[in-house]
Amino acid sequence: MYDEYFRQIESLARAGWNEPNQKRMSLDWLTKTFPSASLCGGTPNSQTGHCSAEASAPTVAGRTGNGVVALVTSIFSGIRDDRPETYYTRPLMDFAEKMSGRGENLRLVIAGNTAGLESIRNADRDMTIDADDLDGIVREVWNEPLWQTKYADLISCNPTHCHSAQAKFAKLVGVYLAKYPLMKRVLDSDLSPEAVLWYDAGHWVSWGLNHDVGRYAPEMLDGVNPSSMMTKLLSLSREYGVIGMLGHPGGNTHNFHMPIEWMKRYWHDTSDPPYFMGSFWLVHASAFGDFFNELICQWKRLIGDGVAGVDENALTLAAWTHHWKGLTYSQWGRLLRSESDDSLM
Repeated sequence: MYDEYFRQIESLARAGWNEPNQKRMSLDWLTKTFPSASLCGGTPNSQTGHCSAEASAPTVAGRTGNGVVALVTSIFSGIRDDRPETYYTRPLMDFAEKMSGRGENLRLVIAGNTAGLESIRNADRDMTIDADDLDGIVREVWNEPLWQTKYADLISCNPTHCHSAQAKFAKLVGVYLAKYPLMKRVLDSDLSPEAVLWYDAGHWVSWGLNHDVGRYAPEMLDGVNPSSMMTKLLSLSREYGVIGMLGHPGGNTHNFHMPIEWMKRYWHDTSDPPYFMGSFWLVHASAFGDFFNELICQWKRLIGDGVAGVDENALTLAAWTHHWKGLTYSQWGRLLRSESDDSLM
């Protein structure tokens, strides 16, 4: 169905992705040219699956707690075969070593399947979560027994990402969605942290080295300071409740895991809001219920309209609705280190 569309993409890509060419590849152009190639499930309905009745950030300013911050990450082996295992294991092992002097108020939690946990068995951490039952974890967000099949069908209709990694490895989107129930499990555990930070161990390679794991070196983590990190994370979580990671400024202007028009149909505003990535999310315990429920609702909203992207699309819609704060990757890097940065607050 999309053969001609992709021939057009290749032709325009060779000509350069200038603004007129980007507009030509818009969803309006696509649906006019190929009427049957709109959304798999039809046109998005902003009233269907509407999530929040009120667009406001969780109020947590002035809140206190036990002062414990949990850093949560995961490692799943055998999900995709297009990246070496060291993409995640090397930076995760090195980060765990940097955290060895973290003290009682900063906890490191690692979740994963058996093979993944075995690959970092010597990593020092405070808690391990067995995530072999990925299907069960995913269904806490998306209660669809055949979610891999459903997702594979929907992503095949996504004109910008039908050949993406998640389209090739449908189980990968399960790893993406699992991070949120895993954060919840940490909050509900005996650790009972005041705030939880989702930490993508692969960010040192993906964002720092443009996916070139061959250039990775432990020295990239020099300056990571557990004490400074814990103080900043605690203060930010109390001030804002929910803080995410912003995408590249001026990044891809024609898609964000799906055509931009698919996202904008849910945003009835003239502003051009930022897009949020999944690498870092800091959530205060008092705000997590709203955060988790909103993510679930926005994901169901997209899927219900036949729109498949990744968790970051649902996160972005949630962030737009609630005006959640976002930090750039550079700001997150300074936060992990002992560098001072007034722009974080």
